[in-house]
Amino acid sequence: MLAIWVAQSEAEGLAITGEVLCTKWRWFATEADIEPSDWLKLSDGWLTAFKRCHGLKGYHLHGEAASVNQNEVIEARAKLRKLTNEYTLRNIFNMDETGLFGKMPPNRTLATKQLSGRKEEKHRLSYAFTVNADGSEKPDPIVIGRWRRPHCFLGKDARAYGYEYYWNLKSWMKSDIFKEYYPFHVSQALLTPIQVH
Repeated sequence: MLAIWVAQSEAEGLAITGEVLCTKWRWFATEADIEPSDWLKLSDGWLTAFKRCHGLKGYHLHGEAASVNQNEVIEARAKLRKLTNEYTLRNIFNMDETGLFGKMPPNRTLATKQLSGRKEEKHRLSYAFTVNADGSEKPDPIVIGRWRRPHCFLGKDARAYGYEYYWNLKSWMKSDIFKEYYPFHVSQALLTPIQVH
């Protein structure tokens, strides 16, 4: 019964911990009229064996994936394929952005006792990486920070250190940054569609 409950909970996206498994086992035992004196000890060894037997591992939860409408994803992929079929792989580019919270401490730890959390440091750098579909062009990444000339630049421009750097108060990619970056790194000659005869 516990294994079935785990599968149902996973399908519903519910978070499960070892403590929850033990509590649920006790609930099932009570419902089945098993005397508490006959209950399993539910030791760490039992929990480890149960997890191994049922392929359970620890994962960090991510909130965005479950909110995506899969039908919309399928429709968007079809539209994208129709659009990109007009171009060679060399002429199809993808840019992706990621955030680096370089001063934020880890959100997990190993310790002998529960530790108090620390205030999160929200300082962010955004990185944008670009590549074409056949991998023949990989322009240098760009970095977007919060300050025009951070202290670590020692009064110099970022280009003096060999990379593209932009800034705004939120450290986000914005259309003006994209428009400034894009033409210098992707040849306009590559933007012509395939001529189909």
